Amino acid sequence: ATSMIGPGAVPPRLHDGHKRDFGRIGVIGGCQTSTQHMLGAPVLAGRAALRAGSGGVVLLMTQSLLQEALVVLPEATGLPLPQRNGEVDSAEACSLVDGLDVDAVVVGPGLGVSPFAMHLVAHVLRTPGPPAVIDADGLNALASCSDDPPVPSRSIVLTPHLGEYATLAKRFVLPDVSNDQSARRAAATALAKRFNAIVVLKGFGTVVAEPSGSTWVCEAGCNTLAVPGSGDVLSGLIGSLIGAQQRLGNSDDASAVRLAVQVHAKAGDRYAATVSRRGLLARELADQLPSILDEEAST
Repeated sequence: ATSMIGPGAVPPRLHDGHKRDFGRIGVIGGCQTSTQHMLGAPVLAGRAALRAGSGGVVLLMTQSLLQEALVVLPEATGLPLPQRNGEVDSAEACSLVDGLDVDAVVVGPGLGVSPFAMHLVAHVLRTPGPPAVIDADGLNALASCSDDPPVPSRSIVLTPHLGEYATLAKRFVLPDVSNDQSARRAAATALAKRFNAIVVLKGFGTVVAEPSGSTWVCEAGCNTLAVPGSGDVLSGLIGSLIGAQQRLGNSDDASAVRLAVQVHAKAGDRYAATVSRRGLLARELADQLPSILDEEAST
């Protein structure tokens, strides 16, 4: 069933508001192993959240990565993930996550697939808390869990691209997906029902599906967005808009997700129209967000 739904309204900014009124977002990601070093993804998610108006971003990553991240994104704050013998201590890290004073959390950008990543994603699903956006390696960790994941105890948003969806579909016996729009809607809805989550199935004509079966397809966007880090910007933007809504007492997370997808797509279109159809850097995409949000707020 497709209802006549569209993007939600841009969360209003109280004229006498202070930064805590605009939402505080946690981003858990980044990894550093002998074979890979991923720092950009969580930094881009944090930058997008700040560009979308969040009053604070806290990055959770290992100590050495955190020092690098805060040089690149000095507007954020950070919490080092506790380590033991060079590995993240999963139990201690999860209790740190539980203690976060945030309005939404983004789990997975650049996280790598590790025992910690799998432990973290299962813990976030199992534990009540602020809404969580599970992206990138958070989704790969979900697909790698040997036990069936629990029914979520909090609001969850899953943001797979087609490859991540295919991995999840294989693990949880969901329908195959193709570029056919009705197949994409069916796939997104099946995943939404399986996890009782809001699903953003990314790609040209991104689908946002809810467990109720309602779907919405984004008409904006172009291949200018097909660049590294574009999805990290989207996950930070989703977290930011959900967090701002939560601060205002509005728990309609799906409307915030649809708005984020629309704004992200329009930011790509704006760059294509004003700069170039190619060569967009994800940080430039994040920097387009304030003006697009202002325009959406005034329509």
